[in-house]
Amino acid sequence: MQRPEQVFTVIADFVDSRKIENRREAQFAIDRVLNEVNELVRSAEPMLPTVGDELQGAYRSIADAIRATLLTRALLPFPLDCRFGIGFGGVEHLGQSTLFRLQDGDGWWAAREALDHARGLQKSRRHGSLRTWFTLSSRADPPHGFTRETSAWINAYLLVRDSQLGTLDQKDRTVLADALTEKPQRYTAERLGISQAAVSKRALQRGVNAIVEGLDVLEGAFS
Repeated sequence: MQRPEQVFTVIADFVDSRKIENRREAQFAIDRVLNEVNELVRSAEPMLPTVGDELQGAYRSIADAIRATLLTRALLPFPLDCRFGIGFGGVEHLGQSTLFRLQDGDGWWAAREALDHARGLQKSRRHGSLRTWFTLSSRADPPHGFTRETSAWINAYLLVRDSQLGTLDQKDRTVLADALTEKPQRYTAERLGISQAAVSKRALQRGVNAIVEGLDVLEGAFS
C-alpha cells in the first residue's frame, strides 16, 4: 500500500463570519485574494473554499504555508480576517467530487487541531490577536531538520507576528501586501494617495518591515 504524501496542510475559517453583512461582496473579495495567493505562493494543493466558510490548502514547506497565511490576511479587505491551523502529516487522496477534493489523513487532523487551538487562544484575554497555530502530527515523521522544539519556535513567531498584524489598519495592510509582493513603495504611495515618504514611515513605525523581515528569516532557516 502506498504511503500517504506528507505535506504542510492549512485549514482556515473566517473570524466572526456570521457578522459579515454583504456575503456576496465578501465572497468576491475572498475569491480575488485566493487567486492572487495561489499565483504567488507555491503549493501542493491551492488554497480553495470548502464547506462551512472554510478554506483548505497544502504546501511542501512550512515557509510557503506561513507565507500563504500572511499574504491572505494582508490582502483581505478590512474587516475580513481569517484564522489558520497549519498541520503536517500524511494526506491521502480519496477522489474528487463535483465540487471538492476528497482527502483524508493525519495531516488534515493536525491542521484541524491547530485551528481549534488558535480559536481557543484567540478567545483568551492574553492572546486575542492570535490567528495562526502550527501542529505537527504525532503520527508523521518530522520533516528534515525538524524537532519538537521547532514547532515551539514556529508558534512563538506566529504569536508575535499575529500580535503585530492585529494593530494594522487597512492602509498598513496594503503597505504590507505590497511589500510581500515586492512592489516598489512609489506604487503603494500612488495606490493610497500618500507620499512615498509616508509609506516608508508606515512600514517602519507600524511594524510592517519587522513582519516582512521576520518571514524572510524564517524562510531562510527552512530553505
